[in-house]
Amino acid sequence: MSTTPMIIIKPLAIVDAMLVSCNVPENDHAVYSAVTNYTVGTRCIVTAGDVHKIYESIYAGSNVGHDPTLPASSSYWKAVSATNRYKCFDTSSSTQTVQAGSISYRIKPGQVANGIFIANCKADSVRIRVIDPVDGSVYDETTSLAGKLRRASFYDWFFSRSRPKTMLLALDLPPYYGADILIDITAASGNVAVGVLALGYQQRLGIGVKYGLQGGITDYSTKKTNEYGDVVFNVLGYSDELSFVAVCENAELDDFKDQLVELRATPIVVIASELYRCTVIFGWLGEWRPLIPYPTESEYSITMKGLI
Repeated sequence: MSTTPMIIIKPLAIVDAMLVSCNVPENDHAVYSAVTNYTVGTRCIVTAGDVHKIYESIYAGSNVGHDPTLPASSSYWKAVSATNRYKCFDTSSSTQTVQAGSISYRIKPGQVANGIFIANCKADSVRIRVIDPVDGSVYDETTSLAGKLRRASFYDWFFSRSRPKTMLLALDLPPYYGADILIDITAASGNVAVGVLALGYQQRLGIGVKYGLQGGITDYSTKKTNEYGDVVFNVLGYSDELSFVAVCENAELDDFKDQLVELRATPIVVIASELYRCTVIFGWLGEWRPLIPYPTESEYSITMKGLI
């Protein structure tokens, strides 16, 4: 009836105190200065106070001394995105941290973080290490993101195009409280890019997910027909969707609900099954409804909406 248990990772908010080191410079634009007059369209970055965002001036007059991080300055500035270093930690999988050759982070969570999810990634390999101040290196795994053929045949070996992996799950990290987690994403040539780098404590909920899971996407692209009758496509982003039924024992029915309530309106990683990449989603809980059909087991129908 069911496969593997439903797994949830609530990503940690990476603050300055956690980020030990990173090889991606934070120099997208000049750092905001309170004595500079910013003309319309001029951009700056704020890197203090765990902000790490790019702002663009939208005020036609004098824009001096208006801190872009303050609500009172909303008529002077608009937030554009996270800085390149922090784009992989924001709430969108379509914004990517990009750098030539390699991207490396050394993070000290200060708590147990035994699950890592990487998505929208362009690289050759990912190396993850866990280094404890007492026990030293307790985890060191390198995963290739090289593509594979859709079918194992001689024809496909010579003529088909392999599709590289863009997603990685690491769910076997040892639960060390004070360890550093090192993540090295590398490519032999060209740029490395990563859209989501989420690490946190993984929760396993229920007995399993029933077969019959449904997935798909919501495509935000548009199309229109011009005066000559030609259809013109404007290719935009898309978001994943996932609907499934999770089975739990009746004894944990209320606890299951309490955990879902705590996770509402929060970006999370949900792994409905470890067997298929299409059953893993980075997004937020849509709706969930409990059903008690049996004396010992209950069901939760759950929908997930992806973050583009």
